[in-house]
Amino acid sequence: MCSSALVTALGPLLSTVFKRFPSLKAGPLTLDATTMGGWAMALAWLAFIAAWLALFREPPQCACLAPVLAHEGKGKPPCI
Repeated sequence: MCSSALVTALGPLLSTVFKRFPSLKAGPLTLDATTMGGWAMALAWLAFIAAWLALFREPPQCACLAPVLAHEGKGKPPCI
């Protein structure tokens, strides 16, 4: 809940900051006050995905789940 309110408050602030940047055109890409927010979010998502890929590790499977996983798809699983 708090993060939603924070993002809602920071959106207009970032928009105001981006309006102060000069417009840049690099080939087909245009960076101006209108597109800067989208580019900032794209970079934020790419950073998040890169961090997730670098830091996420699959947890080891517990030995106690082996009977349940072996019985998967064969009707009612055994009680644990």
